[in-house]
Amino acid sequence: MINICYLSHNRTEFKKYWRITSHILNNIKPENKDKVKLSILATNEIPEWEQWAPDDIETELVLFEKSDINLMEKIRHAAESDTEYIVKHDEDVFFSSHVWDYIIENIDVLQNEDNLLITPLLSNNIPLVDTFIPSFIEDEEIRNKMNSLFASQEMPNGLWGVDYSPLNEYTINATEWNPEAYYAGVSNLPTNFKGIHPMRICAEAQIVLNDYILDNFDKMLAKHEYGFAEMAQPYFTTSTFFMRTETLAKIVNMTAYDAFEEVQLNMYRHEYNKKLLYVSNGFGIHTMYNTVYGNKNIWNIGMEDGYTYEVNLVESINQKLGL
Repeated sequence: MINICYLSHNRTEFKKYWRITSHILNNIKPENKDKVKLSILATNEIPEWEQWAPDDIETELVLFEKSDINLMEKIRHAAESDTEYIVKHDEDVFFSSHVWDYIIENIDVLQNEDNLLITPLLSNNIPLVDTFIPSFIEDEEIRNKMNSLFASQEMPNGLWGVDYSPLNEYTINATEWNPEAYYAGVSNLPTNFKGIHPMRICAEAQIVLNDYILDNFDKMLAKHEYGFAEMAQPYFTTSTFFMRTETLAKIVNMTAYDAFEEVQLNMYRHEYNKKLLYVSNGFGIHTMYNTVYGNKNIWNIGMEDGYTYEVNLVESINQKLGL
Protein backbone atom coordinates (compact mmCIF):
# COMPACT_ATOMS: atom_id res chain seq x y z
CA MET A 1 0.00 0.00 0.00
CA ILE A 2 1.16 3.52 -0.84
CA ASN A 3 0.21 6.56 1.23
CA ILE A 4 0.10 9.70 -0.92
CA CYS A 5 0.93 12.52 1.49
CA TYR A 6 -0.35 15.68 -0.15
CA LEU A 7 1.36 18.64 1.52
CA SER A 8 -0.89 21.66 1.49
CA HIS A 9 0.78 24.83 2.74
CA ASN A 10 -0.68 28.28 3.45
CA ARG A 11 -1.86 29.02 -0.08
CA THR A 12 -5.25 30.70 0.01
CA GLU A 13 -6.12 29.22 -3.40
CA PHE A 14 -6.05 25.62 -2.17
CA LYS A 15 -8.94 24.51 -4.35
CA LYS A 16 -7.21 25.46 -7.61
CA TYR A 17 -4.25 23.24 -6.78
CA TRP A 18 -6.18 20.41 -5.13
CA ARG A 19 -8.73 19.84 -7.88
CA ILE A 20 -5.93 19.32 -10.44
CA THR A 21 -4.30 16.58 -8.36
CA SER A 22 -7.67 15.06 -7.49
CA HIS A 23 -8.68 15.05 -11.17
CA ILE A 24 -5.45 13.31 -12.13
CA LEU A 25 -5.74 10.69 -9.38
CA ASN A 26 -9.33 10.07 -10.44
CA ASN A 27 -7.97 8.93 -13.79
CA ILE A 28 -5.48 6.32 -12.63
CA LYS A 29 -6.43 2.71 -13.30
CA PRO A 30 -9.08 1.26 -10.95
CA GLU A 31 -6.74 -1.53 -9.88
CA ASN A 32 -4.12 1.06 -8.94
CA LYS A 33 -6.60 3.01 -6.83
CA ASP A 34 -6.78 -0.09 -4.65
CA LYS A 35 -3.05 0.21 -3.99
CA VAL A 36 -3.07 3.78 -2.64
CA LYS A 37 -4.62 5.94 0.02
CA LEU A 38 -4.47 9.73 0.23
CA SER A 39 -3.61 11.89 3.23
CA ILE A 40 -4.11 15.64 2.83
CA LEU A 41 -1.68 17.18 5.31
CA ALA A 42 -3.06 20.71 5.64
CA THR A 43 -2.26 23.87 7.56
CA ASN A 44 -5.67 25.53 7.07
CA GLU A 45 -9.19 24.20 7.40
CA ILE A 46 -10.40 23.21 3.93
CA PRO A 47 -14.21 23.04 3.88
CA GLU A 48 -14.49 22.05 0.22
CA TRP A 49 -11.85 19.32 0.06
CA GLU A 50 -14.36 16.44 -0.01
CA GLN A 51 -16.12 17.96 -3.02
CA TRP A 52 -13.00 17.27 -5.07
CA ALA A 53 -11.85 14.04 -3.40
CA PRO A 54 -11.03 11.37 -5.99
CA ASP A 55 -13.47 8.49 -6.34
CA ASP A 56 -12.63 5.10 -4.85
CA ILE A 57 -9.49 6.24 -3.02
CA GLU A 58 -9.49 6.28 0.76
CA THR A 59 -8.88 9.93 1.66
CA GLU A 60 -8.34 11.71 4.97
CA LEU A 61 -7.67 15.31 6.02
CA VAL A 62 -5.06 15.86 8.74
CA LEU A 63 -4.81 19.40 10.14
CA PHE A 64 -1.59 20.81 11.57
CA GLU A 65 -1.07 23.80 13.82
CA LYS A 66 -0.74 27.01 11.84
CA SER A 67 2.80 28.30 11.40
CA ASP A 68 4.91 29.85 8.66
CA ILE A 69 6.71 26.56 8.04
CA ASN A 70 5.43 23.25 9.42
CA LEU A 71 6.69 21.00 6.64
CA MET A 72 8.86 18.83 8.90
CA GLU A 73 5.87 18.06 11.11
CA LYS A 74 4.06 16.81 8.03
CA ILE A 75 7.08 14.82 6.87
CA ARG A 76 7.37 13.18 10.27
CA HIS A 77 3.68 12.33 10.11
CA ALA A 78 4.25 10.73 6.69
CA ALA A 79 7.20 8.75 8.09
CA GLU A 80 4.89 7.24 10.70
CA SER A 81 2.49 5.89 8.07
CA ASP A 82 1.53 2.24 8.38
CA THR A 83 1.97 1.73 4.63
CA GLU A 84 5.06 0.24 3.01
CA TYR A 85 5.55 3.24 0.75
CA ILE A 86 4.84 6.94 0.93
CA VAL A 87 4.66 9.74 -1.61
CA LYS A 88 5.77 13.20 -0.62
CA HIS A 89 3.59 15.34 -2.89
CA ASP A 90 3.87 19.11 -2.71
CA GLU A 91 0.68 20.79 -3.85
CA ASP A 92 2.45 22.72 -6.64
CA VAL A 93 3.44 19.55 -8.53
CA PHE A 94 1.32 17.83 -11.19
CA PHE A 95 2.00 14.79 -13.39
CA SER A 96 -0.28 12.68 -15.53
CA SER A 97 -2.29 9.63 -14.50
CA HIS A 98 -0.14 7.58 -16.91
CA VAL A 99 2.98 8.45 -14.93
CA TRP A 100 1.16 7.64 -11.68
CA ASP A 101 0.15 4.26 -13.08
CA TYR A 102 3.67 3.48 -14.24
CA ILE A 103 5.24 4.25 -10.88
CA ILE A 104 2.55 2.43 -8.86
CA GLU A 105 2.88 -0.64 -11.06
CA ASN A 106 6.68 -0.62 -10.76
CA ILE A 107 7.03 0.53 -7.15
CA ASP A 108 8.82 -2.70 -6.27
CA VAL A 109 12.05 -1.29 -7.74
CA LEU A 110 12.34 0.30 -4.31
CA GLN A 111 12.71 -3.19 -2.85
CA ASN A 112 16.25 -2.95 -4.20
CA GLU A 113 17.97 -1.22 -1.30
CA ASP A 114 20.29 0.57 -3.71
CA ASN A 115 17.31 2.65 -4.92
CA LEU A 116 16.35 5.48 -2.58
CA LEU A 117 13.42 7.05 -4.42
CA ILE A 118 11.45 7.53 -7.62
CA THR A 119 10.31 10.87 -9.02
CA PRO A 120 8.68 12.05 -12.26
CA LEU A 121 10.72 14.01 -14.78
CA LEU A 122 9.83 17.42 -13.36
CA SER A 123 10.10 20.68 -15.28
CA ASN A 124 11.23 23.09 -12.59
CA ASN A 125 13.55 20.89 -10.61
CA ILE A 126 17.19 20.51 -9.70
CA PRO A 127 18.72 18.64 -11.48
CA LEU A 128 15.93 17.37 -13.74
CA VAL A 129 15.31 20.65 -15.55
CA ASP A 130 18.41 19.93 -17.65
CA THR A 131 16.89 16.60 -18.70
CA PHE A 132 13.34 17.93 -19.08
CA ILE A 133 14.37 20.65 -21.55
CA PRO A 134 15.82 18.39 -24.28
CA SER A 135 13.21 15.68 -23.60
CA PHE A 136 10.07 17.85 -23.66
CA ILE A 137 10.91 20.98 -25.64
CA GLU A 138 10.88 20.38 -29.39
CA ASP A 139 11.37 24.04 -30.35
CA GLU A 140 15.11 24.61 -30.75
CA GLU A 141 14.67 28.37 -30.27
CA ILE A 142 13.08 27.80 -26.84
CA ARG A 143 15.77 25.30 -25.85
CA ASN A 144 18.43 27.80 -26.80
CA LYS A 145 16.58 30.56 -24.93
CA MET A 146 16.54 28.47 -21.74
CA ASN A 147 20.23 27.64 -21.99
CA SER A 148 21.05 31.29 -22.70
CA LEU A 149 19.14 32.38 -19.59
CA PHE A 150 21.06 29.87 -17.50
CA ALA A 151 24.38 31.03 -18.88
CA SER A 152 23.58 34.70 -18.22
CA GLN A 153 22.44 34.25 -14.60
CA GLU A 154 24.76 35.74 -12.00
CA MET A 155 25.06 33.41 -9.02
CA PRO A 156 24.56 35.10 -5.64
CA ASN A 157 26.84 35.52 -2.67
CA GLY A 158 24.92 35.18 0.59
CA LEU A 159 21.70 33.46 -0.48
CA TRP A 160 20.80 31.04 2.36
CA GLY A 161 24.10 32.11 3.94
CA VAL A 162 26.17 30.55 1.16
CA ASP A 163 28.60 32.08 -1.33
CA TYR A 164 27.50 30.69 -4.69
CA SER A 165 29.57 33.17 -6.70
CA PRO A 166 32.22 30.54 -7.63
CA LEU A 167 29.52 29.07 -9.89
CA ASN A 168 29.75 32.15 -12.09
CA GLU A 169 32.57 30.25 -13.76
CA TYR A 170 29.82 28.16 -15.37
CA THR A 171 27.31 30.94 -16.02
CA ILE A 172 28.25 34.56 -16.69
CA ASN A 173 31.95 33.73 -17.14
CA ALA A 174 31.32 30.81 -19.51
CA THR A 175 30.78 30.92 -23.25
CA GLU A 176 27.80 28.52 -23.11
CA TRP A 177 25.67 26.55 -20.67
CA ASN A 178 27.26 23.20 -19.81
CA PRO A 179 25.22 21.39 -17.16
CA GLU A 180 27.81 18.66 -16.57
CA ALA A 181 30.50 21.24 -15.80
CA TYR A 182 28.07 23.22 -13.68
CA TYR A 183 27.13 20.27 -11.47
CA ALA A 184 30.80 19.39 -11.05
CA GLY A 185 31.22 22.91 -9.70
CA VAL A 186 28.25 22.46 -7.36
CA SER A 187 29.83 19.26 -6.01
CA ASN A 188 32.89 21.24 -4.98
CA LEU A 189 31.00 23.87 -2.97
CA PRO A 190 31.92 23.72 0.76
CA THR A 191 28.28 23.54 1.91
CA ASN A 192 25.45 21.06 2.35
CA PHE A 193 23.08 23.56 0.69
CA LYS A 194 23.75 22.53 -2.89
CA GLY A 195 20.21 23.09 -4.18
CA ILE A 196 21.21 25.97 -6.42
CA HIS A 197 20.72 26.32 -10.16
CA PRO A 198 20.09 29.31 -12.43
CA MET A 199 16.54 28.00 -12.90
CA ARG A 200 15.79 28.37 -9.20
CA ILE A 201 16.64 32.07 -9.15
CA CYS A 202 15.73 33.18 -12.69
CA ALA A 203 12.08 34.19 -12.90
CA GLU A 204 12.25 34.67 -16.66
CA ALA A 205 13.45 31.10 -17.21
CA GLN A 206 10.59 29.73 -15.12
CA ILE A 207 8.08 31.81 -17.08
CA VAL A 208 9.50 30.78 -20.48
CA LEU A 209 9.35 27.10 -19.54
CA ASN A 210 5.83 27.33 -18.10
CA ASP A 211 4.59 29.16 -21.18
CA TYR A 212 5.95 26.42 -23.41
CA ILE A 213 4.35 23.71 -21.25
CA LEU A 214 0.95 25.42 -21.44
CA ASP A 215 1.27 25.74 -25.21
CA ASN A 216 2.09 22.03 -25.45
CA PHE A 217 -0.07 20.70 -22.65
CA ASP A 218 -1.30 17.70 -24.60
CA LYS A 219 2.24 16.32 -24.53
CA MET A 220 2.25 16.67 -20.75
CA LEU A 221 -0.93 14.59 -20.47
CA ALA A 222 -0.14 12.02 -23.17
CA LYS A 223 1.09 8.51 -22.50
CA HIS A 224 4.72 7.91 -23.46
CA GLU A 225 7.24 5.09 -23.38
CA TYR A 226 8.53 5.09 -19.80
CA GLY A 227 11.55 3.70 -18.04
CA PHE A 228 13.69 4.39 -15.00
CA ALA A 229 16.92 6.36 -15.22
CA GLU A 230 19.36 7.44 -12.54
CA MET A 231 20.28 10.98 -11.53
CA ALA A 232 24.04 11.34 -11.27
CA GLN A 233 24.07 15.01 -10.24
CA PRO A 234 24.99 15.92 -6.65
CA TYR A 235 21.69 17.33 -5.38
CA PHE A 236 17.95 16.78 -5.82
CA THR A 237 15.22 19.26 -4.81
CA THR A 238 12.46 17.21 -3.27
CA SER A 239 9.13 18.56 -4.55
CA THR A 240 7.79 15.03 -4.90
CA PHE A 241 9.12 11.50 -4.50
CA PHE A 242 8.06 7.91 -3.84
CA MET A 243 10.02 6.16 -1.09
CA ARG A 244 9.86 3.27 1.36
CA THR A 245 8.31 4.57 4.57
CA GLU A 246 10.99 3.02 6.76
CA THR A 247 13.63 4.86 4.77
CA LEU A 248 11.92 8.21 5.23
CA ALA A 249 11.81 7.52 8.98
CA LYS A 250 15.59 7.13 9.00
CA ILE A 251 16.03 10.40 7.10
CA VAL A 252 13.81 12.50 9.38
CA ASN A 253 15.77 11.25 12.37
CA MET A 254 19.00 12.69 10.99
CA THR A 255 20.36 16.02 12.19
CA ALA A 256 18.25 18.83 10.71
CA TYR A 257 19.93 21.74 8.92
CA ASP A 258 16.82 23.82 8.30
CA ALA A 259 13.02 23.51 8.38
CA PHE A 260 12.91 21.02 5.48
CA GLU A 261 13.89 17.41 4.81
CA GLU A 262 15.80 18.10 1.61
CA VAL A 263 19.34 18.46 2.91
CA GLN A 264 19.08 15.35 5.09
CA LEU A 265 17.72 13.33 2.16
CA ASN A 266 20.62 14.34 -0.06
CA MET A 267 23.14 13.64 2.69
CA TYR A 268 21.59 10.20 3.27
CA ARG A 269 21.83 9.48 -0.44
CA HIS A 270 25.57 10.23 -0.49
CA GLU A 271 26.43 8.66 2.85
CA TYR A 272 24.87 5.32 1.90
CA ASN A 273 25.59 5.54 -1.86
CA LYS A 274 21.93 5.34 -2.90
CA LYS A 275 20.43 5.83 -6.34
CA LEU A 276 17.83 8.46 -7.22
CA LEU A 277 15.53 7.28 -10.02
CA TYR A 278 13.37 9.38 -12.30
CA VAL A 279 10.86 8.26 -14.93
CA SER A 280 12.22 8.97 -18.37
CA ASN A 281 9.50 10.69 -20.43
CA GLY A 282 7.42 10.82 -17.24
CA PHE A 283 6.83 14.53 -17.55
CA GLY A 284 5.58 16.58 -14.63
CA ILE A 285 5.15 20.24 -13.70
CA HIS A 286 6.59 21.98 -10.69
CA THR A 287 5.00 25.40 -11.07
CA MET A 288 7.78 27.58 -9.64
CA TYR A 289 10.26 28.01 -6.82
CA ASN A 290 9.22 30.41 -4.08
CA THR A 291 12.72 31.86 -4.41
CA VAL A 292 11.21 34.11 -7.10
CA TYR A 293 7.99 35.03 -5.26
CA GLY A 294 9.30 38.56 -4.68
CA ASN A 295 12.21 40.72 -5.78
CA LYS A 296 12.96 42.81 -2.69
CA ASN A 297 16.41 41.35 -2.10
CA ILE A 298 19.99 42.47 -2.60
CA TRP A 299 20.51 40.13 -5.55
CA ASN A 300 17.47 41.34 -7.54
CA ILE A 301 16.22 37.76 -7.74
CA GLY A 302 12.57 37.11 -8.50
CA MET A 303 9.52 38.98 -9.73
CA GLU A 304 7.35 41.57 -8.03
CA ASP A 305 4.41 39.27 -7.33
CA GLY A 306 5.48 35.72 -8.04
CA TYR A 307 2.69 34.16 -5.99
CA THR A 308 -0.01 35.85 -8.08
CA TYR A 309 1.78 34.66 -11.22
CA GLU A 310 1.78 31.09 -9.88
CA VAL A 311 -1.93 31.17 -8.98
CA ASN A 312 -2.74 32.41 -12.49
CA LEU A 313 -0.59 29.63 -13.94
CA VAL A 314 -2.48 27.03 -11.89
CA GLU A 315 -5.78 28.51 -13.03
CA SER A 316 -4.57 28.11 -16.64
CA ILE A 317 -3.83 24.43 -15.94
CA ASN A 318 -7.36 24.08 -14.54
CA GLN A 319 -8.72 25.51 -17.77
CA LYS A 320 -6.60 23.14 -19.86
CA LEU A 321 -8.16 20.26 -17.91
CA GLY A 322 -11.68 21.69 -18.20
CA LEU A 323 -12.04 22.10 -14.44
